[in-house]
Parts: sequence; C-alpha cells; structure tokens
Amino acid sequence: MSVEIKLIVLLLFCVIVLSVLLILRIRREKKQLSIIKNLSIHELSEFMKKNAVEGSIVSIARLFSDILKQSFRCEYIIFLRKKRGALELNYYHGIRAFNRSDFKMDYNRELMQTLKADFFPREISPIKKYLPAKFVEKIDEFKIDQYFPVFWRDNLYGLYLIKSNAETRTVSFGLLIGQLAQSLSAAYHIKWHESKLENLQDKVGEYIKITSRSPEGNHNVSKILRLIKHRKTETIVPKLVSVLQDTANVDKLTYIYESKEGHGSLQIVNNGNVDKIDVPDHKVMSDIISCIQSKPCVSLNELTNNKKCDKQWLESLKNNEINYLASFPLTSMRKGLLAWKQTGEPKEIIEHLKLFKSYTIDLIENAEDYEKIEELSYTDNLTNLSNRRYFYKRLEEEINRAKRYQRKLALIIFDIDELKLINDTYGHQAGDSIISQMGVILKRSIRAIDVVARYGGDEFCIIMPEADRPTCEKFIERLHNKIVESNFKLEGFDRSIQCTISMGASIFPEHAESVRNLIYAADMALLEAKESGRNKSLLSTKTYLGT
Repeated sequence: MSVEIKLIVLLLFCVIVLSVLLILRIRREKKQLSIIKNLSIHELSEFMKKNAVEGSIVSIARLFSDILKQSFRCEYIIFLRKKRGALELNYYHGIRAFNRSDFKMDYNRELMQTLKADFFPREISPIKKYLPAKFVEKIDEFKIDQYFPVFWRDNLYGLYLIKSNAETRTVSFGLLIGQLAQSLSAAYHIKWHESKLENLQDKVGEYIKITSRSPEGNHNVSKILRLIKHRKTETIVPKLVSVLQDTANVDKLTYIYESKEGHGSLQIVNNGNVDKIDVPDHKVMSDIISCIQSKPCVSLNELTNNKKCDKQWLESLKNNEINYLASFPLTSMRKGLLAWKQTGEPKEIIEHLKLFKSYTIDLIENAEDYEKIEELSYTDNLTNLSNRRYFYKRLEEEINRAKRYQRKLALIIFDIDELKLINDTYGHQAGDSIISQMGVILKRSIRAIDVVARYGGDEFCIIMPEADRPTCEKFIERLHNKIVESNFKLEGFDRSIQCTISMGASIFPEHAESVRNLIYAADMALLEAKESGRNKSLLSTKTYLGT
C-alpha cells in the first residue's frame, strides 16, 4: 500500500473518531439541557419562596423530595436525618419490604469528613466502608448509587441516598442538586438556630419561676429577657456582668474572659468602684481557674498561699477589696474568671451563679451563631472577600463617617480584562481560579482600614477611608502594576498566565457625596479606561451632584 493511501486511510480514521466524539458531545449537551428543562421555573420559584418566606422545614423538605422525584426522575430516595448522634430513616420513596432499623446507624468522624467534602452528588462507593453491612446490603438491593449530604458548617442535618433514571453524570445535574441541597441545609440551620433560641427562652422561664418570688426577682428577670435580643458578643458581655452584679447584690465585680475560641486575647469588665486592674496573661488566669474550678467559689485568702497562683495579680484584686473568685466560662470553649467583693458568706451568690452559668453560655453561643450566619451572608464564597451586600453597607457607613468628620474617602472599581476569553480558552474553572487568586493579591495590598469586596463576576471594589486624591492615585498605580506583574496559575493546566485590569476611581466629596453617585463616578471612570484600550487606571474627571 502506497504512502498516499495510508495517509488517506489515517485521515479518514481521524475524521470518523472526531465525528463520534462530536456526536457524543452533542448528546451529552442535550442530556444536560433536558435536566434543566425538567426543573420548571415554577418549581424552583416555589421552593425558594418556601425557604425564604415561610421557613417550614416540613414543607421545604417535601418540595425538595418532589423535585427529586419529578424533575430529576429519582426512582429511589432515602433520607436519613441526624438525631442524637445517629442517622435515622426520615423519608423514603420507591423502596419496599424493609425494617426501619435497617437504615439506622451511628456516624463516625471519617464518615463526617467525607460527607463534608461538598454538596454535590457523589458515587456511593467511597462511603460504603463507613456504613453497616446490613445497610450496604439494602442500598445495593435497590441499586442506589449516589449520595449527597445536608450540612451547614459543622452541623450535619442529614444524608440523601438516591437512584436516578436521569443522566446523573452531567454538570447540570450536579450543580442543580448542589444548589438545592445548600438551600435545604440553610433551612435546617436556621431551624436549629431558632430551636436554640427557644431552649434559651425556656431556661429563662425556669429562672423566672425561681426569682419571681420577690419584686426584686421580677426586676432582674426583665433585664435577662432583654439580653436575648442582643446579637453581638462584644456588647452582650458587659450587660451580662451588669445584670449579674444587680442580681447577686455585690458592690464590686470584675470579669476576665477570652475574646474568642482557642486562646483569644483576654478582655476585662469592671463593675462598681473598681480601680484599674491589669488584664492577666493566659497562664495566670489558667493557673487560677485550675485551682478553683472544682469549687463553686474560693476566697482570695485561700489562693494567696497557693504557689501556682500569681501573687502580684492577686494583690491587685486584694487592693480593690475583692475577696471571692469563681470559674465562670463564657461558653464551653471560652474561659472566664469572676471576682467580686462581698460581705459575709457567699451562699446567695453561689445559687445565682449556678443559674446564671447555665443560660449565660446559651446566650453567648446564640449570639456567636448569629454572628457566624451574618458573617456568611456578607462573604463571597469564591474569594472569601466581602460580597456586594456588605460593600453597600460599609460604603454607606464610611461616607456618613467622612461627612461627620469632614474627611475624604476614595472608591475604586476594577475588573479583569478579557476574562471571557480566558473562560472560553481554558474553561470556567480557570477563570474562577484567577478570580480567587485576585482576592489573595487584594488582601495583601490594602491597608488595615480599607474594605475590599467582590462586586460581582470579575468586578472588585475597594473602599479607602481617609484617602485623598494623591493617596488614591499612588495606590491604584501600585496595585495596577502589582496585578500586571503577577503570574496566575490556571486550574487544570500546568502553566501560568498574566492578566491586566481596567480600573476607575472617585473621591468623596470631590466627585460625589452620595453612595449612588460615588459608585457611578468610579464606574464611569472604569468605562472610560476600558473604552480607551483597557489595561488602564483612571480617576474620575467629572462631578456628580445630587443624591
């Protein structure tokens, strides 16, 4: 056979292979589109409405299961709900002839770590080794082949096991299931948070029964009830200390506590006529707590001769006439030390401390949970920068502060040039990776008082309090050069690329005095930078008046 014929045969073979691959790609795309078409806008809208407005776990979970059955054509569904350290059967569809005990199991740390990998549906094989043999036998019987968890932060709420007749290997299937599962997880987390608040109110109710025997008790109870509404730990602690002092009827009271979990800096609250007491270091406080935590409270005299306790710091308490100490943790993970002055035996305050400890921890943990949820709602998942919502909130606050103190403020908006081309060439994962790396560069480039946020897509914003025109101009030039000189690694490729940005900036009150107009001024400068060839940084040249 001649060389020419061999080349023709080889060429024909390549054409056939490419044609087959193209046909498979088209079929795959059609399957992805069919998944999206199956999920009607009405279904999705109804699910989101139930979750955001009505908030009933029962109705939200029912809608979610209906979507799995109808839109995703799930022939078999098993949902295991976490209850008291075990996973128990909570909902099922399609399975027959079984005992509920077959689907009950304890879960271990290894299983928990695997489930927390992400929200997307996964092949069930990797978790089978963590499941009881009888459990595996049952899911094999029904040919269940995928799972996805329902969790939020460190709280696992349940586990879905499914067998679908749809094309489950498509990106669309994974993305839609993942988004819906995350929404369901948020609903469970909010319900859990509300339950904790209800339990806290019940505890306060018990306290009411005990303390309401006297007019003084009723007065104290009203103060405690008001504390439930507080959502910030830094403001609730001084109020707690004040209520405790009034309730226990002591003249002087000092409270030292950890500012956060895991040996955060120590904070001190002084109530009554207490002279300045130095905040001890962690070791001093830990040594004292280890000596007294087994007892309701200990007199200062008992500790004076204890070699483990720092005599100099105890002397500062003695100089303030403080004569009793007690271990009083702020939460299960944050140590606390209470010290007070009292005449006579401390029997009454010991009773108050027992009651107060039980609901103080709940009050603080409730506030911490709220702060975590709020923090999550203000954070962009891809970059861990602030999101658009937080950006608007802070810009309004900083403009009001600048007005009050007659100071200036700079606003910078920029986006990545030709990111669409990068996505089209290397895929969206590469584009996401660049956006994520951009977040790291920005965090390392700003001042401590600056606020950096992902505005949306490939757009970023920086709020620079107390920055005038020269400060802003120097910063945008330095940032622009730093980004242009950086190498961005591409997700899935063994190479790096360089990116350019277009940037616009405006100054308060030089270019505008309102949030809306200041953003508009920076946005117009950005637009001008892009229209004049990109890879430029421009300051606004116009003034926008009005509100």
